[in-house]
Amino acid sequence: MAGNIVDYGFDDGKKHFVDIRVLIKDEQIIIRIRDDCRAFNPKKWVEIHNPEDPFAHIGIRIVKKMSTEFEYVNALKLNNLIIKI
Repeated sequence: MAGNIVDYGFDDGKKHFVDIRVLIKDEQIIIRIRDDCRAFNPKKWVEIHNPEDPFAHIGIRIVKKMSTEFEYVNALKLNNLIIKI
């Protein structure tokens, strides 16, 4: 997911950041990825673009499928993706 952010979010010639936090709580891994690139909701992207093709956007689909929670919110012009595994 962070690789996609760098590949597609850093293509506008501006400086950006990606912050990745990993928390292990009991038996659960919580990953929060935050960036200041243009708004991009991977959850909606998969639902809108080729939803019937299981191979379209395979990276997002794999992460979404292996997670127990996959949530996105854009707040204060920051993309926040929370993945619980």
